[in-house]
Amino acid sequence: MIGGNDEHFPEDSELRKRIKESNLKSILIQSEMERNDELFSRNCIFCRKVFTGNRIQLFDHLTTCHNLNVGHPDNIVNCKQFLDLLDQKLTQLQCLYCEKTFKSWQILKEHMRKKGHKLLNPNNREYDKFYLINYLSPEKHWQEVKLESDKYEDNNCDENDWNDWCEESDQQNQCICLFCDFCSQFNELKQHLLQTHKFDFDSIILKLDFYLRIKLINYIRRSIHEKRCHKCEESFAYCDDLIVHLDFSGHIIEVPEKSQYDLPEYFFSTYENDNLLHFLDNENDDNEEENKD
Repeated sequence: MIGGNDEHFPEDSELRKRIKESNLKSILIQSEMERNDELFSRNCIFCRKVFTGNRIQLFDHLTTCHNLNVGHPDNIVNCKQFLDLLDQKLTQLQCLYCEKTFKSWQILKEHMRKKGHKLLNPNNREYDKFYLINYLSPEKHWQEVKLESDKYEDNNCDENDWNDWCEESDQQNQCICLFCDFCSQFNELKQHLLQTHKFDFDSIILKLDFYLRIKLINYIRRSIHEKRCHKCEESFAYCDDLIVHLDFSGHIIEVPEKSQYDLPEYFFSTYENDNLLHFLDNENDDNEEENKD
């Protein structure tokens, strides 16, 4: 029987861990295949324009032309099923956010535009299986991941509709520093990393693609946990000695060789439910747009 206290049933805990790792490996294979698929072909779910080649073209179109931002394409898995589900809802004249049904396509479009409802229902767990980050940390709701980056994006949205949701999310989205026990909201954590540790999160982490961001964060987490420098891999007996080494050598702000962290094992979190992983989606795209401007 599966269940009970891990202390009394260690074999159950080990079995659950193996099942989780097996599921993650299979979903990563599927995600990688979809990410590199150049034979993708699909109609836009709004205007029916046909997109062929890599799926990123369709998702960029949905964001720029229809203001529907469902997250970074690299964070989406089982893409065709995901789009089929959205298409089915729209075909049934159902709003993607409030899920109310309307009498005509024109009325539905006007409703979604005026209400700012061009986003997914935060309470619909049907979407969980389509977000890669959920497999890395299954306790986290997919919409909590996306909330921080989208929270104030749509100015047409009624502020009263979001107050409770935002307050709850702010309390849950605390992130722990990579090098010490400091814990705060994501933007405040980035300031702490820069001011205290001289670690520029944007230029060091977010310049990488989505997969490498995850691996590098998990690699640094594990290195610090094992009291080992993430750059030169020198080991220390005490955490304080490691921090002194990182500061004195300057290794704290240096990126390790790609061969050190670009390994399948670093898809797995060092800590359960590491909230920092949930803010790797979309951040790089925002920075690239700012640089273009």
